[in-house]
Parts: sequence; C-alpha cells; structure tokens
Amino acid sequence: MYGWMGKLLFVDLSTREVTESPTEPYIEPYVGGRGLGARLYWELARQDVRPFDPDNPLIFTAGPLVGARAQAATVMSVVSKSPAALPESYCYGNIAGYVGPELKKAGYDGLVVTGRAARPAHLAITDAGAEIRDARALWGENAMATGRRLLAGLSPDAKFVAIGV
Repeated sequence: MYGWMGKLLFVDLSTREVTESPTEPYIEPYVGGRGLGARLYWELARQDVRPFDPDNPLIFTAGPLVGARAQAATVMSVVSKSPAALPESYCYGNIAGYVGPELKKAGYDGLVVTGRAARPAHLAITDAGAEIRDARALWGENAMATGRRLLAGLSPDAKFVAIGV
C-alpha cells in the first residue's frame, strides 16, 4: 500500500458520529484520489439525492502521491453532487495546498462528510483523532476570519479549510 495511509474518515454531522474504515479495498481497482472519491460517491449517494440533502456525501480524497515531495503532490479531489451543474449531477474538483498532505499526515486517505449539524460545527483532526466541535462562535464570519479564530492558540503549523459566511 505504498503511498496510502490505510484509513478513511467518515463524519456524520446529524448523529455526530466519527468512524474509520479501511482504504485497502479501493486501492487497486480505483486509481488515485479521484478514482477513490468517485467510487465512494457511487457507493454512498442515492440516485435521487439532491445537492443540499443531508445524505449527499461531501468527499475529500488524497491519492498516493499527495504529501510526497513531488510537483503537484498537494492536489486532492473533492467529490459530491453539485447544485451548480444543470441538471444537478455528480461533480468533482481539485483543491491544492496544505489540506491534502495534512490529511495524510493525520493518517487518512479521505474524508467523507454526511448529515446536517443541528448547530454550527467544525471538524478538528489532530494526531489524537477527529472530533466534531461547537462552532457557534464562528457563525457569520467569512472564511479568513474563521481561519484566524480557529488557529488562535493552536500550533503555528495547524491548517484549516473553511467555507464562506
């Protein structure tokens, strides 16, 4: 399993459950992070799921080169059903930067988020594991302000991903 960490992280915001599952069954038949994300989506998403349904999985996957010291080895895939596609359909994109390598350093090849939180929440992934935390104090902030507040008091090496207001 060269390049793979061996675990996927599943987060259900509705039940506040955080679980892990092995990556190994997906490695050989589905190439890289994009293939892994696509396969997970087709396994988890109902055909009739709508983009903003709690059952629509939001999937982040990092392939075997992510985190290696190679060009473009920071790019990870983001997979879900998009409201921007007409008609609404499966969509994937890429995100580069620190997030993919940091996810791998934490021991995960992918993150699958489902559900709808009852109140604002954020996911903290540390060396000790992952937990859903209260984010009511961040509600209404833009992405940069959210990042500044999340990083306050943490290691200077901490990273974050945030959405808009």
